[in-house]
Amino acid sequence: MRLRYLILVLWVLLSMGKAEASLRQVFDAFIAGHYEEAEAHLQTLLKTSSDKGEIHFFLGRLAAWDGRTDDAFDHFEKAAKFDPHNANYYWWLGQMYGEKAVTASIFKRFGHARNTKKAMEKVIALDPDHIEARFYLIRYHLEAPGIVGGKKEEAQNLADQIKMRDPIRGHAEQAEIYRSRDELDKVEQELRTALEKAPSSLRPVLWLSRHLWQTERREEAVELLESYVQQHPFSSRALSALRTYLLSLKQLDRAYRAAEQCLQITTDSLSVRRDTTISSFEKIITFQARKMNALYALGRILAESGDRLDLGLEYFKACLQILPPGSDRTRGNAYNRIGEIYLHQNEIQKAREAFQTALKWRPKQESARKALEKLDKEKNK
Repeated sequence: MRLRYLILVLWVLLSMGKAEASLRQVFDAFIAGHYEEAEAHLQTLLKTSSDKGEIHFFLGRLAAWDGRTDDAFDHFEKAAKFDPHNANYYWWLGQMYGEKAVTASIFKRFGHARNTKKAMEKVIALDPDHIEARFYLIRYHLEAPGIVGGKKEEAQNLADQIKMRDPIRGHAEQAEIYRSRDELDKVEQELRTALEKAPSSLRPVLWLSRHLWQTERREEAVELLESYVQQHPFSSRALSALRTYLLSLKQLDRAYRAAEQCLQITTDSLSVRRDTTISSFEKIITFQARKMNALYALGRILAESGDRLDLGLEYFKACLQILPPGSDRTRGNAYNRIGEIYLHQNEIQKAREAFQTALKWRPKQESARKALEKLDKEKNK
């Protein structure tokens, strides 16, 4: 009897080890940009895992990362069926309903919108402290017409609920309600109050800098972020936001430094061995996105400046390696920039091929089309 028990324990431990190894393979493949391989590992694990809801969730996150909304929806729906008490599964299911509403025909849009609302309400029923679901519902009630359940007064009620659970976030949500009424002075007052109450927190810095940017006080937005980065130099999220603003202002040197620092932080973060949990995978997805954007920004800056062009090509190649398969627009833009680099280097045939590839992925890429037209004219002279 004791021998049987020991054999059973050993079998369970070995099974757990295999599952753990498989999930680690998923994470490692994702970090390397091998998304199809990561999905294949999950499909294999789906056949043997006792927690099929979790595996469907991972598959849904992969599909969402790739922009395959329908596939993501199906996996999140299955995850919720396997574990109907998991608020996180309904949270993502609700987001996919929202994505469907954006792209659906007018006849189906209202139905998806109602389902979004129901899913978020389910999240709150399962997890009364879920802030993000209330955040989503506030925007729903502010933007949706009454015919699909939009109620301005309910948005205020939800904001009040957030204030009780997270006072700093509550100021941000109250600011959004004021924004919907075009009361911009009150918006700024709420955001500055949040910053005063949590001066070392990134959240109010991001909220206020975004407001300053939107109200045409762009240098103020940049100064606010730069001040935060000076005090918190390892915040990849702050650096990513700062880089975006500096690029828009065409301040390429400063944008390059922010992007370079962000790339180093995200690369280091992704190289750290993590546990194979859902929360860990969410962090990996976040860092992968920031790394990808930093690589693209660095390549773009060097393409525009005409400086260190070979390094610019390397940045774009690294970006393309981890780009989700469904990112046709970004892929097209990257090849267009690669074409610009080859033009700088007088590599005409390589430039032509890059511009053609850009149009393959993004047929409406005007820069690539005009560049090819100019090359054709010069060839026919």
